[in-house]
Amino acid sequence: MPWFVAHNLMVLRPETPIDEPLLCWENMILLEAEYDSNVWEMAMRRAMDVDASDEYTLRPDYPVPSRWEFAGTRKIVEVRQDSDGVGLANGDELTFNTLYLDEEAIDTFISGEECDAIIGNEAEDPPARNLTRQAE
Repeated sequence: MPWFVAHNLMVLRPETPIDEPLLCWENMILLEAEYDSNVWEMAMRRAMDVDASDEYTLRPDYPVPSRWEFAGTRKIVEVRQDSDGVGLANGDELTFNTLYLDEEAIDTFISGEECDAIIGNEAEDPPARNLTRQAE
């Protein structure tokens, strides 16, 4: 059976609105499923199982009482198995992200420091080409 990775977005939702960006985690969930199964539904059920708390609680790293909520599944990627496909093995590509970075931001990104990046869709053209085409 093939393997998939679901990119589920969890949001730390404050009890009262705050005027700052919300803390989000993109959890990558490994799922084994047949091609004809509803992998999107499986991803949502898995995220909802983890998102069991209805209580707002104080966290030491957040200014107001808050709780984790499942926001949605951003994408699902089929695992590329370089092995014989019987099971996961060393070197199998689990997931990927398409990013657009300025030349000077590449080393900054690799080092884990904050930088500007555009998260793309592997099926789209680079943003600069899209903007040029839209201006025509």
